[in-house]
Amino acid sequence: MPRKKQSRAAAALFARQRKKVGEFIRTRRRELRLSQRDLVRALGYKSAVSISDVEIGRTRVPFRRMYQYADILKIPRDEFVRFVVGELQGSPKASTRPPRTPPERTQRLSQQERHLVDDFRRLPSRHRNQLRKQIRSLLGGKGKRGVRAVGGRRR
Repeated sequence: MPRKKQSRAAAALFARQRKKVGEFIRTRRRELRLSQRDLVRALGYKSAVSISDVEIGRTRVPFRRMYQYADILKIPRDEFVRFVVGELQGSPKASTRPPRTPPERTQRLSQQERHLVDDFRRLPSRHRNQLRKQIRSLLGGKGKRGVRAVGGRRR
Protein backbone atom coordinates (compact mmCIF):
# COMPACT_ATOMS: atom_id res chain seq x y z
CA MET A 1 0.00 0.00 0.00
CA PRO A 2 1.59 3.32 -1.00
CA ARG A 3 2.30 5.86 1.71
CA LYS A 4 0.25 9.03 1.75
CA LYS A 5 2.14 12.25 1.32
CA GLN A 6 2.19 14.46 4.38
CA SER A 7 0.90 17.94 4.02
CA ARG A 8 3.40 20.69 4.63
CA ALA A 9 1.50 21.69 7.76
CA ALA A 10 1.68 18.16 9.17
CA ALA A 11 5.38 17.88 8.32
CA ALA A 12 6.05 21.20 10.07
CA LEU A 13 4.08 20.03 13.12
CA PHE A 14 6.11 16.81 13.34
CA ALA A 15 9.36 18.74 12.93
CA ARG A 16 8.41 21.11 15.79
CA GLN A 17 7.53 18.14 18.00
CA ARG A 18 10.86 16.40 17.23
CA LYS A 19 12.73 19.61 18.06
CA LYS A 20 10.78 20.07 21.32
CA VAL A 21 11.53 16.46 22.35
CA GLY A 22 15.19 16.84 21.41
CA GLU A 23 15.56 20.04 23.44
CA PHE A 24 13.95 18.33 26.42
CA ILE A 25 16.29 15.33 26.15
CA ARG A 26 19.36 17.58 25.95
CA THR A 27 18.22 19.67 28.93
CA ARG A 28 17.39 16.61 31.03
CA ARG A 29 20.66 14.89 30.09
CA ARG A 30 22.59 17.96 31.21
CA GLU A 31 20.60 18.19 34.46
CA LEU A 32 21.68 14.62 35.21
CA ARG A 33 25.25 15.53 34.22
CA LEU A 34 25.35 12.88 31.52
CA SER A 35 27.35 13.27 28.34
CA GLN A 36 26.20 12.16 24.92
CA ARG A 37 28.84 9.44 25.22
CA ASP A 38 27.10 8.19 28.40
CA LEU A 39 23.82 7.91 26.47
CA VAL A 40 25.58 6.16 23.60
CA ARG A 41 26.93 3.51 25.97
CA ALA A 42 23.64 3.06 27.83
CA LEU A 43 21.56 2.83 24.64
CA GLY A 44 24.01 0.63 22.76
CA TYR A 45 24.61 3.02 19.87
CA LYS A 46 27.92 3.03 18.00
CA SER A 47 28.39 6.80 17.88
CA ALA A 48 27.08 10.02 19.39
CA VAL A 49 25.68 11.13 16.03
CA SER A 50 22.41 9.28 16.74
CA ILE A 51 22.01 11.11 20.05
CA SER A 52 22.92 14.44 18.48
CA ASP A 53 20.40 13.93 15.67
CA VAL A 54 17.62 13.31 18.21
CA GLU A 55 18.65 16.30 20.33
CA ILE A 56 18.61 18.74 17.41
CA GLY A 57 15.33 17.35 16.09
CA ARG A 58 16.71 15.84 12.90
CA THR A 59 15.35 12.39 13.81
CA ARG A 60 12.74 11.14 16.25
CA VAL A 61 13.32 8.96 19.28
CA PRO A 62 13.12 5.36 17.99
CA PHE A 63 10.06 3.59 19.38
CA ARG A 64 12.09 0.56 20.40
CA ARG A 65 14.32 2.76 22.57
CA MET A 66 11.71 5.00 24.21
CA TYR A 67 11.66 3.04 27.46
CA GLN A 68 15.46 3.06 27.60
CA TYR A 69 15.52 6.84 27.12
CA ALA A 70 12.89 7.25 29.86
CA ASP A 71 14.81 5.02 32.28
CA ILE A 72 18.14 6.75 31.65
CA LEU A 73 16.58 10.21 31.97
CA LYS A 74 14.74 9.06 35.11
CA ILE A 75 11.29 9.91 33.79
CA PRO A 76 8.16 7.75 34.11
CA ARG A 77 7.87 5.72 30.93
CA ASP A 78 4.21 6.46 30.21
CA GLU A 79 4.73 10.22 30.51
CA PHE A 80 7.80 10.13 28.28
CA VAL A 81 6.03 8.15 25.55
CA ARG A 82 3.01 10.47 25.69
CA PHE A 83 5.36 13.46 25.44
CA VAL A 84 7.25 12.03 22.46
CA VAL A 85 4.09 11.25 20.50
CA GLY A 86 2.64 14.67 21.29
CA GLU A 87 -0.16 13.71 23.70
CA LEU A 88 1.43 15.45 26.69
CA GLN A 89 1.61 19.20 26.21
CA GLY A 90 4.08 20.07 28.96
CA SER A 91 7.38 18.39 29.69
CA PRO A 92 7.32 15.12 31.63
CA LYS A 93 8.25 15.33 35.29
CA ALA A 94 11.31 13.57 36.62
CA SER A 95 10.67 10.42 38.56
CA THR A 96 11.51 10.46 42.24
CA ARG A 97 12.05 6.72 42.39
CA PRO A 98 14.34 4.40 40.44
CA PRO A 99 12.69 3.03 37.27
CA ARG A 100 11.30 -0.51 37.07
CA THR A 101 12.18 -1.65 40.55
CA PRO A 102 9.36 -3.89 41.75
CA PRO A 103 9.12 -3.34 45.53
CA GLU A 104 8.28 -6.94 46.39
CA ARG A 105 11.53 -8.23 44.87
CA THR A 106 13.87 -5.53 46.15
CA GLN A 107 12.74 -5.03 49.74
CA ARG A 108 15.48 -7.44 50.76
CA LEU A 109 18.12 -5.49 48.83
CA SER A 110 20.15 -2.59 50.14
CA GLN A 111 19.96 0.76 48.38
CA GLN A 112 23.35 0.12 46.74
CA GLU A 113 22.12 -3.26 45.47
CA ARG A 114 18.92 -1.70 44.07
CA HIS A 115 21.00 0.89 42.19
CA LEU A 116 23.17 -1.90 40.82
CA VAL A 117 20.10 -3.79 39.58
CA ASP A 118 18.69 -0.61 37.99
CA ASP A 119 22.01 0.10 36.26
CA PHE A 120 22.16 -3.50 35.03
CA ARG A 121 18.66 -3.19 33.54
CA ARG A 122 19.66 -0.04 31.62
CA LEU A 123 22.45 -1.90 29.82
CA PRO A 124 21.82 -3.19 26.30
CA SER A 125 21.19 -6.96 26.27
CA ARG A 126 24.55 -7.77 24.69
CA HIS A 127 26.33 -5.98 27.56
CA ARG A 128 24.18 -7.77 30.13
CA ASN A 129 25.14 -11.11 28.57
CA GLN A 130 28.83 -10.17 28.60
CA LEU A 131 28.56 -9.16 32.24
CA ARG A 132 26.87 -12.47 33.14
CA LYS A 133 29.72 -14.38 31.46
CA GLN A 134 32.32 -12.34 33.34
CA ILE A 135 30.57 -13.01 36.64
CA ARG A 136 30.49 -16.74 35.93
CA SER A 137 34.19 -16.75 35.07
CA LEU A 138 35.00 -14.83 38.28
CA LEU A 139 33.04 -17.40 40.25
CA GLY A 140 35.10 -20.13 38.59
CA GLY A 141 32.07 -21.92 37.23
CA LYS A 142 30.40 -22.00 40.65
CA GLY A 143 26.82 -20.85 40.63
CA LYS A 144 26.46 -21.25 36.87
CA ARG A 145 23.62 -23.67 37.26
CA GLY A 146 21.56 -21.43 39.51
CA VAL A 147 22.34 -18.03 38.00
CA ARG A 148 19.09 -16.24 37.32
CA ALA A 149 18.54 -13.35 34.99
CA VAL A 150 17.03 -10.16 36.39
CA GLY A 151 13.66 -11.24 35.02
CA GLY A 152 13.72 -14.33 37.25
CA ARG A 153 14.26 -16.90 34.46
CA ARG A 154 17.05 -19.46 34.68
CA ARG A 155 19.92 -19.01 32.27
